Amino acid sequence: MADFRALVLQRHRHLKWKALDPVEATLMVLCGVCISMFTLGVFLDVLTRTIGAPWLWLQQVTTAFFAWGVFIGMAAATRRNDHFYLTEITKRLTGAPRTAIEVTNRVVVLVVAVLLIWCGTQNALLDLGSY
Repeated sequence: MADFRALVLQRHRHLKWKALDPVEATLMVLCGVCISMFTLGVFLDVLTRTIGAPWLWLQQVTTAFFAWGVFIGMAAATRRNDHFYLTEITKRLTGAPRTAIEVTNRVVVLVVAVLLIWCGTQNALLDLGSY
C-alpha cells in the first residue's frame, strides 16, 4: 500500500480524516492525468493542423480532458482546502463572528459542490447524447 501521508501537510492534518488520504491521492493522480492529456491533445491538435492533416476528434478529447480536469481539480482543491481559504481572516476573530464566517465558508463550499455535481451530471448526459 502506498504511503499517502506525503500528500497532506501536517499543518493541515487536524481537519482531515486519514481514511480519505487514498481518495485524495487518486484525485491528485487523475488531475495530473487530465492536465497532461489536455496538454498533449492541444499539442497534437496544433501539430496535425500545421502539417495539414488535422485530427478533428482531438478537439472533443481536449474538451473532455479539460472539463473533467476542472471537476476533478476542484474536488482535489476542496479536500486540500486550497480553493477558498478564508481561515486567514478568521484567525484573529473569536466567538460568534468567527463561527459565522466559518459556517458561511462551509455553506458556500457545500453549495458549490452540489452545483458541480449537478453541472457535471448534465455535462456527462449532454455529451453522451451528442452523437
